[in-house]
Amino acid sequence: MFELVNGTDAKVVLVQGWNLDGRVQSVAIAKLTLQFDLQGNLSMAEQEEVVLADEHYGDPKDSSLRLASEAVPFKQGAEYYLHGHACAPDGEQVSHQVSISLEQNGLARTKQLAVLGEHHWQKGLLGHRRTEPLPFSRLPLRYELAFGGAHPEKGQREKRNPVGRGFNPSGWSLKDTRAPQIEYLGQAQLSPSRDAPVAGFAPLPSFWAPRQGRYGELSRQPLDNQGCPWSQDAHPALHHCAPEDQWLAAPLTGGEKLVLQGFFSGSEKPVELVLPTWCPQVLLVRRGHRAERIELCCDTLKIDTDRQTLSLIARASVCPTQAKGLPAWLVLQASTSWRGAA
Repeated sequence: MFELVNGTDAKVVLVQGWNLDGRVQSVAIAKLTLQFDLQGNLSMAEQEEVVLADEHYGDPKDSSLRLASEAVPFKQGAEYYLHGHACAPDGEQVSHQVSISLEQNGLARTKQLAVLGEHHWQKGLLGHRRTEPLPFSRLPLRYELAFGGAHPEKGQREKRNPVGRGFNPSGWSLKDTRAPQIEYLGQAQLSPSRDAPVAGFAPLPSFWAPRQGRYGELSRQPLDNQGCPWSQDAHPALHHCAPEDQWLAAPLTGGEKLVLQGFFSGSEKPVELVLPTWCPQVLLVRRGHRAERIELCCDTLKIDTDRQTLSLIARASVCPTQAKGLPAWLVLQASTSWRGAA
């Protein structure tokens, strides 16, 4: 129906999907990857392919996401997520703090997590207490180390994070004595039988809460709705994969200030970055018609602190009827500017 022509350095794909109303659409998705240094400079990186499907670290039922699908048809506003490690600046320590701050339109939001070495719940005369954490130098920021878990033999699971640690719904009998190693700063789990927020910066699988609930009541007869699996009560942010405190009300337009701290070995200083102004667009070219310009909306920021890369992902829908049965081409164009550009 459409032939895609890429005239930029970014990676681009064309996928089929449904909009929120369940109508079929073609979606052009572009991904630009930049390298950053600890002084806050940006440069062009080796371009990453658009991720077409979720990839887990292991069995999906027992592990968190290594890569989140980027080939979704739409998002609401924008979101950002991070893969990486907490890195002790001076060799080893038993606890550490990591934080992300993103400022958009003059409003800054900061998220701080406490990271601890391996430790457990130990029973004493006055109840359970945490043992002293072991020192660490680098710790992966994965949900396996955050509050959560499952006990399949009893059919019990923490729906927000079934692969985590410290989930003990029956207070009188501890099934998991491991204490969470990643927690929100100031919100530590006080007892092994108490609930705790799931802490992390990484994307969440679609079958974990609360993501699963955003699809609404799944259609029993999807072919009646052009194959769309969700119903009219689906949430507009159903394709968001980041934790809700990493959502943005507006798309990314450039100039947003990003501050990262605690992720880099040998460096205690925050890394301050200014997101680039990236303006991707596609030209819809049809034989015998004037070219139509369609702007892509940048709705996702992927941060990889291990590789020191930022990836911006933008998308735009193209209705199949716009081709009207004629040969048609989508030509991706873009202009980009950023701090530190050569």
